[in-house]
Amino acid sequence: DPVTNAPRFSCSETCSAGYERIFESSSPSRCCWQCKVCAARSISNRTNSDRCIQCTQGFRPNTNQIECLRIPVTKISQGSSLSIIVIMVNIVFGVVVVITITAFTWQRKSTVVSSIDYPLTMIILAGMLLGTLTSPFPLSTPSDAVCFASTILVTPWPLVTLSAIFVKTLRLARIIYKTQAMQITRHSLSLKLSTQVLFIAGLTVFGMLLLAIFEIISPTMAVHSYPDANTVYYACQLNRNRVFAVTGYTVLLLIVTSLCAFHTRKLKGSFDDARLLMFASFTMALVWLILSPVAYFLTDAYTRPLVDGATRFGHMLCIWLCMF
Repeated sequence: DPVTNAPRFSCSETCSAGYERIFESSSPSRCCWQCKVCAARSISNRTNSDRCIQCTQGFRPNTNQIECLRIPVTKISQGSSLSIIVIMVNIVFGVVVVITITAFTWQRKSTVVSSIDYPLTMIILAGMLLGTLTSPFPLSTPSDAVCFASTILVTPWPLVTLSAIFVKTLRLARIIYKTQAMQITRHSLSLKLSTQVLFIAGLTVFGMLLLAIFEIISPTMAVHSYPDANTVYYACQLNRNRVFAVTGYTVLLLIVTSLCAFHTRKLKGSFDDARLLMFASFTMALVWLILSPVAYFLTDAYTRPLVDGATRFGHMLCIWLCMF
């Protein structure tokens, strides 16, 4: 039979799966080629493949580069060692805050407690306690509900605490508008408690409205992120517009508070909490400037909640050490 008995000719070996054929330019009939291993993140699942196929995002080649395998998804959870450390530190600090609230309430009629404005002090401590109670939410296994709850529940406490510190500082800063001829007392400089509470509520509500607007425009959801070719994180989406808006408002409030605290730092006598307010404001600003950029811009989706939790704890610790 002239067909079956025809001579065979081959100048190249068969390319196995995981390789692609690169034809030689001197072989216009495409009968001669070289076998080249598929490039990184690419596969070929048949012999003599003319080109390799790149694995889609979230997949990577197996060892022989003949199949794309799904990359295991990494999720943050409260059971991880770092999460446990952050949560336990916040719980211990929450106990310290509760003890402080109890002590101040028990001694609220004493000279020391009266000199630092008991109602505003309780609001500051309540804000710190809220911060410790909400600390586990950002470290929970991500879902749309968890991400939304984390955003809504974690945001109020720094606004409440900072607004109360601002009102305390503002009350003391009124001294610069008094003439030297007037006798300056706490009574002459104090605002009604209802006015102070309304002021704090107004500052907090404004910050929450900013948050609500950006949540309506772009809700926070749990999404997959791909920091590199071999890693997949499932974490809460970082809404940078919301972060800039809410953080910008908080930073503005912190700057104004720090400036007011700086002007009241030399008050003496019954105004002994003025210097403590200045220390609290400046240390909060320092912690914010150092850790917030790290949390939001220099970390990946997995470590961001941990650094953010450390930042919140740093803020609360600075306030407690400086003021109490």
